[in-house]
Amino acid sequence: MTRKMLTFENFLEKLNNIKEEDIINDEHTEERLSSFLTNFYKKNEGTYTIQKQEYINNLLNILINKIRDNKNKCNFFLNLLCIHFKNITPSFINVKLKDNIYYIHLIINYILYVLNLVLYFEKENKELSLSLCIGKNIYTLTLYIIRNIQEGKYHNFYMKLIEEGKLIYLLCKICYNKIIISCYIPEDTVVELFFVLIKIKELEEYIIECDIIKYFLSFLLYDKQVIKKRKHLIIEIILHMFLRGINTIKVFIKENVTDIINNILKCINDNIKCDTYDYYCINLSKLFYYIIEDKDIVNIENILFFYVKKTSSIITHKKDDILTFYKYINSIIIKINDVIKETLKCKDSVNILNDNKQEDYHFKYFLSIILCVLKNIITIIFERKNNIQQIPDDDDKRIDLYQEITKLLNVTFDFVVDIIYMQKGASTDEQEIYELLSYDILICMTKINSFTHDVDENFSGRLFDLLNCKNDDDINQNRYNDKIIIYTTNKPPDYDNINSDNNNINSDNNNINSDNNNINSDNNNINSDNNNINSDNTNNNYYNNYICNNNNYICNNNNNVISFLNKTYVKNVECLFYLCLYNETNITDFISINLIRNIENIIYKIYKYIQFCNINTKELLNILSLYYLVIIFIYIKNNLNNKEKIHVLKPLLKFLIIKEIKERIFLFINKLYFLVFIKILNLSICNNLFELKILLCGKYFEDFIQMFQVSKFNMKVQILYCFLEWTQINHILKKLQIYISKNKLIFHVFFKLWKDIEYENILKKIKVEREETNVLYKNNYKNVQFILFRIIKMLTNNFTKYIDYIINNKDLFCIFKNIIIYESKTILNIYEQIKDDIIEEHVLLHKDEENLLHKFVNLYKEDIKNLERVFENVAIFYNKKDNIELQNYYDYLRENKRIE
Repeated sequence: MTRKMLTFENFLEKLNNIKEEDIINDEHTEERLSSFLTNFYKKNEGTYTIQKQEYINNLLNILINKIRDNKNKCNFFLNLLCIHFKNITPSFINVKLKDNIYYIHLIINYILYVLNLVLYFEKENKELSLSLCIGKNIYTLTLYIIRNIQEGKYHNFYMKLIEEGKLIYLLCKICYNKIIISCYIPEDTVVELFFVLIKIKELEEYIIECDIIKYFLSFLLYDKQVIKKRKHLIIEIILHMFLRGINTIKVFIKENVTDIINNILKCINDNIKCDTYDYYCINLSKLFYYIIEDKDIVNIENILFFYVKKTSSIITHKKDDILTFYKYINSIIIKINDVIKETLKCKDSVNILNDNKQEDYHFKYFLSIILCVLKNIITIIFERKNNIQQIPDDDDKRIDLYQEITKLLNVTFDFVVDIIYMQKGASTDEQEIYELLSYDILICMTKINSFTHDVDENFSGRLFDLLNCKNDDDINQNRYNDKIIIYTTNKPPDYDNINSDNNNINSDNNNINSDNNNINSDNNNINSDNNNINSDNTNNNYYNNYICNNNNYICNNNNNVISFLNKTYVKNVECLFYLCLYNETNITDFISINLIRNIENIIYKIYKYIQFCNINTKELLNILSLYYLVIIFIYIKNNLNNKEKIHVLKPLLKFLIIKEIKERIFLFINKLYFLVFIKILNLSICNNLFELKILLCGKYFEDFIQMFQVSKFNMKVQILYCFLEWTQINHILKKLQIYISKNKLIFHVFFKLWKDIEYENILKKIKVEREETNVLYKNNYKNVQFILFRIIKMLTNNFTKYIDYIINNKDLFCIFKNIIIYESKTILNIYEQIKDDIIEEHVLLHKDEENLLHKFVNLYKEDIKNLERVFENVAIFYNKKDNIELQNYYDYLRENKRIE
């Protein structure tokens, strides 16, 4: 029969017309047809022409139809398909014809024929040996196409085959059919292929549309018994799609979030119990991190972390899902910490975190992720502190939860402290990362005020002991170090220069009475600005014995002239900073005089050697200076009634204030530093810790006013608050007035600010849209104008002093007039606004009420006119020495009670 069929056309014709009984009656028919097809593939290895591709497509079409119509289930046609899929190779695609539209459709149709065949097998629930041949062939074909795409070969051509030929859908059906799963090709090989496919952005939507992604996602709910070495690739595929923001992934995770999270933790816990820190474990921990970080998925109030008070929950909890979550977390932390402790116990063993051996790589990678996870969890817990503040006696479930969260706090603290001690002296950035993350966790824990008082107090004490290192032995080690003076008075680097300035100051024996009524809200201002600090800017290492053991602080290398300073040191101080900030009222007993003296000593060193530091070191010093300044501020504020404790700070405050006002080394680098500096300046002057006469000597006060000039508006406001408070203290006000009688720069600066505010108010009224106007609106200039009004009124003794200077200065004259009438004009605006609102709202007033309102409006209008007229007369007659007009002006101001 083979001799008669000289062409493929005859073969196809014979095959199309053959019947089942022909095969049964002639036992050689099957052999001859099979032999012909086998020989055809042997003779035509490589690429096919358009005609030969037509033959192959027709062959598939005929065989598929025959199989569908085969009622007796004859295996002949299946065998021919097996021959086809075993012998055809991916090289049959002829790239030379990539621009031929007809050829492209032939290849697409070929793939679609195979898809139809697979769908038929799925429908008929058939598990055939042919499946293996199809699977291997399509897998090889897909791999061939993907490699060419990755190499940049004929990208558009192959993408068209994949898209229109539904190749991804076909691959999914072949590899993950529900009935015959894993029968075609090894599953781990398929996972690798999809791992490559998902990296091609254009193919994402096709992978998402097929069922393969649902199969992969099922691994998040169940720990399926498949080849473990490929599990990590499945999780990595999910990770990739999650980070790409694929909605299907996020919706699935959100719908099953508690089950997924707990299953992930269970898998991690099971792995590390066997000391297995592989890529599967690492990828699970990464996915867990991203899930809890995504606020669109994890609604922390209603889903995971707390038992809700409301009955309506987005997801119905299982009985113990939240408790299970914390138990798994605690178990994982304890297990990892056991590994750390074992290393600490063995003095001769190599530090596992600093060891570069390959077997320790996975553990270190896993550890760094877990530290990030813990930081997120602790942050979330303390954000929702109101949900766990009290232990409800009638709710056993919440009591258990409270205990597990408390346990989490304790085991986490022990865990990160062990890491810090282990990493002491780590030299490289890679080795420092674990310590940096540990400090970040401690910084999150400094915000703890969510639990009962005894838990809070206990934790704060433990944390402060770690940071402060209040060990007497550590202090005594430095007693005889001439570079660190602990028990004697610290001397600032330019001490002699400051004293020489003071010799020019007239002695003043008047004691400054403490007046703290206006400083109770200082810390709130610091807290509000604290959000601008990016704690991640100072990723650091742990240093032993917090401040005391800073030997050999000068280094010959100019890149590091302050050798004790490194990222770790700054991170430790940052942690101390947050502990003081968030527990201000509870740390009075923890901040010792000795600690403050050491801080003082380090501040002197910073100012002495900062000029020799490189840019990176200066950045660390900028942050370090801020942290120290806040700690000093809190220390002063907490000990205002203890003269012995705050007296030791006088030299430092004197040095700091003069140094910054003169040189502005750190003042304008950080907004919070500026704020705290102004608060310390105000606190020091009002409480006799820094004498105002020092500031008023020489050019210091001029420097201070110039500092005010170049400051941003919100910084100016803080300085104005200081001036306002100073004008309320009689002896300070007198000193300021004496200074102003000789130097009136302050008037020019304040009046200019007033003029700028008026200009911006005009722009606002005419609705001029510009960025500056919006900023001014947010800062509420009306308040600032009132502060300026009060300050100028006090400095000019109710607008009666320095009139000659102001009248003879054209720039000040008009502004001064506007300041005088400001109060009356403000009250008038209020009454007029009330009047307009009444008209607009159609409110009916009683006749007497209406008359009274008109009376007030007219009264203040007349008052403004009188003030303007009297002031104009003073200006006209002042140069004529007309004392009558001047006296009338003074009398009018004194009698005008509304201005008072």
